[in-house]
Amino acid sequence: MRVGCAGAVALASSCDRGQSEPSEPASRPVQAMPAAQDLAAIERMVADSGSEPKLALPSGHPPIPAMLAVEPNAQAARPLTYQVPARWKQVQPASAMRLAQYEIPPAAGDTIPGEVAVFHFAGAGGSVEDNIKRWIGQFVTADGRPIEPSAVRRDAFEVGLYRVHFVELSGYMVVSPTLGGTGCATTTEYRLLGAIVETREGNWFFKGTGPSATMEAAREEMLSMLRSIRP
Repeated sequence: MRVGCAGAVALASSCDRGQSEPSEPASRPVQAMPAAQDLAAIERMVADSGSEPKLALPSGHPPIPAMLAVEPNAQAARPLTYQVPARWKQVQPASAMRLAQYEIPPAAGDTIPGEVAVFHFAGAGGSVEDNIKRWIGQFVTADGRPIEPSAVRRDAFEVGLYRVHFVELSGYMVVSPTLGGTGCATTTEYRLLGAIVETREGNWFFKGTGPSATMEAAREEMLSMLRSIRP
């Protein structure tokens, strides 16, 4: 079942009933890179600005120092390494704010690949809970309502010196106009596989999104990758 624009009203006439799902990431391979965070809310903002952001962050987004927004990894002293699943394809990041991006082959019945984006903003980006709450807020139910906390699966585990917070949920993903989207939900059910890795240099963020079946098939691969993280 498809839904319309998310917000206080479940369905809105401004949604294009014929809209397509998010487009495929670019397919140009890039050199392997470390892991990172999802402060995607500033990606377009920084791309549209010359030096300092000119657009306001979405409501409820953690504050971000301007310098770190423009130079996201300038203070990262200890990048992370990890093992990327063999069937994932490394692609050109969709924006300069992403340190790495991977494409997950579609599962049977899906036509759109999944995506895992990696971010890191040293010393910035808000708390673990702030960011998980923001991720959850990017999804709605089939009838446009917010995702209930009871529908969100969470876990936390230790990997060497690091603590990893893992969150997953299913729903209809909404791309904010601030990020170049329509503010409307996807026409098919999507799944989030997200992780925040706490380090002394700041949190690293792995955000996986895509059609539900595709991301469900990649769940164990994502967890294996996270468990392989090393300085």
